[in-house]
Amino acid sequence: MTLRKLLVSALDRPGGRSALAKIACLYAKRLAGSHSRPVRVFYDRLSSSWGREYDGEHVVDGARFEYYGGHLMARNGAAPWRELARKNWLQHFEVRSGDVVLDVGAEVGTDTVLFDAMVGSGGLVLAIEAHPVTFLRLKRTLQLSHCHRTVPILAAIAAVEGPVFIEDGPDSLSSTISMGLEGEERHMVPGVTLDALCEEHGIKDVALLKMNIEGAEAPALQGMSNCLQNTRNVVIACHDFRADAGEGELYRTRDKVCAKLTSLGFELLPNSFNPAVDHISVRDHVFARRR
Repeated sequence: MTLRKLLVSALDRPGGRSALAKIACLYAKRLAGSHSRPVRVFYDRLSSSWGREYDGEHVVDGARFEYYGGHLMARNGAAPWRELARKNWLQHFEVRSGDVVLDVGAEVGTDTVLFDAMVGSGGLVLAIEAHPVTFLRLKRTLQLSHCHRTVPILAAIAAVEGPVFIEDGPDSLSSTISMGLEGEERHMVPGVTLDALCEEHGIKDVALLKMNIEGAEAPALQGMSNCLQNTRNVVIACHDFRADAGEGELYRTRDKVCAKLTSLGFELLPNSFNPAVDHISVRDHVFARRR
């Protein structure tokens, strides 16, 4: 174990977390130098989670302290999570004031806070997250960041309405629909169609549908045909890279997603993935806009 990990292990507990946060803030200040403001690291007792703050915008990340390098470096006057959100989802279009954004698989809200700021006072963001623990962190992110245009929804987007079981693994951000394996820990959450949610909230025009739901993309698309007819831009994070890594063929959805979007009148757009600098997960993002 490295010295850094030993230090984190020793301090990431009651009585030591304030000191660990101060050390992380000093490290962030060193990384930022004189070019930008440093990110502030904090521990949020209400959610029992570590988080980051930059210029009043907060993201509650999770129970583990994982703040190294890119997690703490703010560039061009923007929070690091904003930079990543723009690269991952906004390669071909810009969210504008008054827009409606559907953030399906919002996780802890690292993308949602940017969408909330971009839609302005006349816009709306639906932040939909299926894992109950992650959902609590999402709500805390929205609360601390004063995201008043966002409605958080605990649900799994599915082909039909009904209960859905979600894995409860060590990393809630990568959890997917449970396979019901013996001894597997899981959560039961409401399963809803995106068509039903849009009808419930009176949504008739969607500027951007962003979806990142760990292999459940294909069945989810079956329950959003009406919604997609009224959607201008789509970005769907497929997870074929997980299938390539031997995690199961259920993650191989990119071809199905592309075929479905094309059949509904969308034009597929290029992905600027660069294996030299981008995480492998970005490789399978599908970008599309209505013709």
